[in-house]
Amino acid sequence: MLSSEGVMTEQAFATIWGLSYSDFEFLSRYGASSRVMVACQLLFFRQHGYFPEDRSAFDPDAIEYVADQIGIEDCLAYSFASDNARRQRAGILGFLGVRRASERDRAKLQAWMGKHLGGRDLNLADWVERGYAQACQMGVFVPSEQIMERLARASRRDFRKGFLAQVGLQLSVETIEQLEWALSEPLAETGFQRLKDDVGAASLDSVLRAALRVSFFEGLNLPLDILVGVERCWVSRLAR
Repeated sequence: MLSSEGVMTEQAFATIWGLSYSDFEFLSRYGASSRVMVACQLLFFRQHGYFPEDRSAFDPDAIEYVADQIGIEDCLAYSFASDNARRQRAGILGFLGVRRASERDRAKLQAWMGKHLGGRDLNLADWVERGYAQACQMGVFVPSEQIMERLARASRRDFRKGFLAQVGLQLSVETIEQLEWALSEPLAETGFQRLKDDVGAASLDSVLRAALRVSFFEGLNLPLDILVGVERCWVSRLAR
């Protein structure tokens, strides 16, 4: 949908901001002073899964394109905070067949995020964005970004806790004892601090130290296969 320069193509723009025959039929129930903004909110929700707080979320070109399709000018006096605007947003949800997410829906959404987004190199905003997209697929509406953020944070926390629990279950008693020793004796040759140190310039001593550390690592028999399902950047952040 983007050109090679990362700019939205005309075709992609028209696909996102173009109104269908059923959209026009739905919009006909609203007065001229609110029709353009109702249309913009409808198209925005269809793309993102949530409503914008005000008109600043819309590209001016998008507003102009929508207004041209409807054949009327945008009314700058339209208030997103009015009771009328709230009723219009409820009408949009009804038109799209979307209902407010129940506690069960939120639990399903949280579980979906953990399963499909956990272990990936994504920030919280990415989780929220994908959460809204999945909510659209489920036909439900999460009414505030704060709620979606809470679901995302809880899902990230649950995934991290579950991942670490799986790692712990796969560690042998011997491995746990060796790791605890490395932590308790950080300055020993195979202590935690020394394991992170650079071995220094190439010399017989440095080669022997490196060989000792490699031997220590190999002797731990760490369950490295568990890393197959997660991305390296996520593991790096977890380590920090």
